[in-house]
Amino acid sequence: MRIYMSPEYLSFYEALSSETRLNVIRLLCKKDMDVKELANALEVSSSIMTKHIRKLEEVRIIKTEYLKKEGSRHKVCTLLNTSYEVKVPFQNNRRNQQAQYHITHLPVGCFTDIVAQPPCGMASFEHVIGDLDDPARMMSPERINAQLIWIANGYIEYKLPLYQRGERVLSDIELSGEFGSEAPGFCDHWPSRIKVHLNGQFLCTFTTPGDIGEHKGVLTPDWWPNSQYGVLVVIRVTNQGVYVNGKMQSDIKLSDLNISHSGWTIRFEVESLSENGGGMTIFGDKFGNCPQALVFKEYYAED
Repeated sequence: MRIYMSPEYLSFYEALSSETRLNVIRLLCKKDMDVKELANALEVSSSIMTKHIRKLEEVRIIKTEYLKKEGSRHKVCTLLNTSYEVKVPFQNNRRNQQAQYHITHLPVGCFTDIVAQPPCGMASFEHVIGDLDDPARMMSPERINAQLIWIANGYIEYKLPLYQRGERVLSDIELSGEFGSEAPGFCDHWPSRIKVHLNGQFLCTFTTPGDIGEHKGVLTPDWWPNSQYGVLVVIRVTNQGVYVNGKMQSDIKLSDLNISHSGWTIRFEVESLSENGGGMTIFGDKFGNCPQALVFKEYYAED
């Protein structure tokens, strides 16, 4: 997982500023443990350990779930990632420092166009929105409250303005979100290949491993029975190429894109007839494991 030296990640760094929490991570690298086991191992009270666990859970370093054990329910902790990459600001060969950006938090229900085939639907944090498996209802005004959207095939499209102004030079753009596949009910092994288009141009693809429902998502409400969480996908477009979760996928450059002052059009598309055409689920900031919806960043430098 990639993190950056920017204010939005401050809580992540704060979570690591405790020797106790670092020891919790060290123990969870070996095996899953419940709160009482961690408290005993580190010789602190269960109430103090609960506070440390909550801090680590808030920044998605760990997840917790209640499991039956020896006739009672225990809060079991699991490490979510085994490695993190810290991305530091740098200066390019024109001595322009890439240190500023504009960020747009885009709710998943703010899509402007959708073509969906059943099974499809939407859910807010409290309830299912409209009728299930009715593509015509996907454009309901209630979609603005959606925290979870799923389609078997088709596309979902978002529009947002371009914030580049004055002498600022656009250097990179980044798009991130939590995605999963869409299977009948759920199926942890159900790969789906999702295409990303930007301003009408194909940008890249990424593959989601399944429609995960066996284990509860950190944020997913208890009433929801199916898709629990997905994977965080970070797409970055630079003047060198397109990177998906830090790995270069194509040599399409920022300068190759059709960038106009009218803004950005982002399309996520999945085809059921293609290889690994396993549908698509998009998670909002109150569903899944990641407390974010879609996030779009424009990085710029002074010319």
